[in-house]
Amino acid sequence: MYLLASIPVSGSDNNIDGASRNCYGYRIYTGNLDNRTADVQQGIYDYLPKLLDKFSITESEYISITTTTVSDLSEADRSILKQLRESLPKPSSSILLQKVISLDDITTYVDNKYGGTIGGFVSIAGDVKSLRNMYQIY
Repeated sequence: MYLLASIPVSGSDNNIDGASRNCYGYRIYTGNLDNRTADVQQGIYDYLPKLLDKFSITESEYISITTTTVSDLSEADRSILKQLRESLPKPSSSILLQKVISLDDITTYVDNKYGGTIGGFVSIAGDVKSLRNMYQIY
């Protein structure tokens, strides 16, 4: 069993929807931090049609470039991959991030063993907004 944790970008003032309050020294975010927020955020698949046109590649070529080990890519494909990556906007304080956390790890986060941070494989919620359950994620 897993939990999908939605979090504002670190250091943000939570411009997503709602406010924050302090609770025992921790910032607790309130507001709409769920799929409704992710649904309206732009993600890679919203930008993809324009990026494919910009770099004159097909969706099949894009999939091939982004799923091939970088060391196996040609220099030209590495260049396209780098330019694609740099063409996407960087997370800002209005971007919702999310992470899948196993139920076994929940106490690690609740007990603040990571110093109040969530790291590792964190996604921009808009990039994974089509994933609605654990079967689609794993």
